[in-house]
Amino acid sequence: MAELPSDSPVQIKSIGFTNEMDSYMSAADLVLGKTGGLTTSEALAKGLGFIIVEPIPGQEQRNADHLLEEGVAIKCNNWPVLAYKIDRLLDDPQRIAQMQFKALNLARPSADHDIVEKLICL
Repeated sequence: MAELPSDSPVQIKSIGFTNEMDSYMSAADLVLGKTGGLTTSEALAKGLGFIIVEPIPGQEQRNADHLLEEGVAIKCNNWPVLAYKIDRLLDDPQRIAQMQFKALNLARPSADHDIVEKLICL
């Protein structure tokens, strides 16, 4: 892996399996990855924009399409172009802020309580 310049504002650290996703997402500005159900819902609840890479056909692709349509994400399946797309996004803090705002508006962090409440009222 190429080294980042010492004055780079970007910090990259690869993490294996962890139970600390809440803490990591709380410290993050963006998520780079696939759009699985839990990752997507956790990222939205934290108000994080998404950089989507290679979603699996089916649920992940539908999640990716939804995030793209709502303006929460960008997508890049072309690995040689990924760094360029990330750089362009990082150079546009207003766009990141818009993505984060839209993520918070799309999030439903109390969905579990809402569903139970509706079931109880049936």
